[in-house]
Amino acid sequence: MKQSISKLLDISERSYYTWKKENRPIIAFLEKYFTESDLEEFLQTNSISRLESDNTDMEYMLIEYARFNLKLKLDLILLKPLWVDISKKFPRKIFLDVINEIRNSPKIDIEKYKSKEYLLEKFETHKPILGGWNKRNKDLVINLIKENLSNLDCYVLIKYPEEILPE
Repeated sequence: MKQSISKLLDISERSYYTWKKENRPIIAFLEKYFTESDLEEFLQTNSISRLESDNTDMEYMLIEYARFNLKLKLDLILLKPLWVDISKKFPRKIFLDVINEIRNSPKIDIEKYKSKEYLLEKFETHKPILGGWNKRNKDLVINLIKENLSNLDCYVLIKYPEEILPE
């Protein structure tokens, strides 16, 4: 390991021992978080394959987790006591229409971390229609989203609204 660290830092083995004796944090860091083969791989290829993995698996798992739990979250925390009142004044169709305005936008998939911002923006700019909803009901839904949903929750709501929203 000392040879790999010496090569990586472009120092002599003697300097390595001196730095180790001086408790320099870089030596402790390299020894704690990397194996000798990691350092050798980096020296040869300028990357470490185990750290270069694509995050799509983790992203998929997070989305699936949120998808599975969002309906329960809305039922238990947000909508169960309020949804009956909201749905009388704010039809599900309008909610779905607002969501569908942004659902297929490529920027939602590229900037998932802004899903809540995009969803709130759409609700705030959506024009009330006859038999639709009024400002009070619109504000109620906007506040529910602001106070209770994460960006991931909003992304899942945008991508799978029919699955998430109560009938």
